[in-house]
Amino acid sequence: MHINECFTEYLHYIEVTMSEGTHRFNSNHIRTIITDLHQIGVKRTNDVSRKTLYELYDLWKSRGVTESTIEKRFGIIKRTLRYSGINRHGVVDFPPIRFKRKGIKTVPREDLIKLIRYFHEKPKTPKGTTRYLIFFMLFYTGVRVNELVHIEINNIDFENGSIVLDMTKTGKSRTVFYDLSLNERLLEYVKMEPRRKYLFWNYSTNKPYSAQNTEALLRYACKMLGIRRESPHKFRHTFATMMIDNGCPLVGLQLLLGHSRPEQTEQYLHLGNSYLKRHFDEFKPKL
Repeated sequence: MHINECFTEYLHYIEVTMSEGTHRFNSNHIRTIITDLHQIGVKRTNDVSRKTLYELYDLWKSRGVTESTIEKRFGIIKRTLRYSGINRHGVVDFPPIRFKRKGIKTVPREDLIKLIRYFHEKPKTPKGTTRYLIFFMLFYTGVRVNELVHIEINNIDFENGSIVLDMTKTGKSRTVFYDLSLNERLLEYVKMEPRRKYLFWNYSTNKPYSAQNTEALLRYACKMLGIRRESPHKFRHTFATMMIDNGCPLVGLQLLLGHSRPEQTEQYLHLGNSYLKRHFDEFKPKL
């Protein structure tokens, strides 16, 4: 069987049986896998061997691809071959790559306070309000940056401070919440450009705000404050950790973050030491 045909059949199976986000994830990696298999001279499933995986590993490492991403691609290759009934020894039983996980990092408290003050001082101009709201929506909702820039105005419930996210990593809609103290500037902001679909508008380019714009915004703020550069995703980790510290149940946090598996949410427990200590003091054995 030709490599292209094998992966196309598996991708179609993913499309009809799994979420849109899972299909998108597999599709993006499969395009790279097919191209690189052709590059190393592998065009048919009969040509795939353990040597093939070693060659792909060397190729991807030379491009700076992380070991965790390589492991995900190897997983896709194994599942694709199994789906087609190909159980080639040395490939489907190829051992997992052992790599050191980076762990979860949050924004240091002192830097977070500086950033909060910095964005609180933004003027009530279109650009200033855009920057103010982007920062505090990241801070209060824990959304991914791609979810943030795809917030639709029609999906905001201003009375309850809730937002329905349609563009999510899993492909399933979910609801997040923001602090109602943002409402005054939020309502003013919507009126500034009432014809737009998405909440955040880049007044410099006259286009919807992008994930790259958001990253650049935070990068510039950190540079101005003389602190370590922070990414939008780190605010998601910070949000989750603070929620745990404040006593949020794991099942509730899982729904807010949009995790498909509880194990993804449990990774924040080791960060929330004050949460654990408080619950120990409350429920510890008493004589």
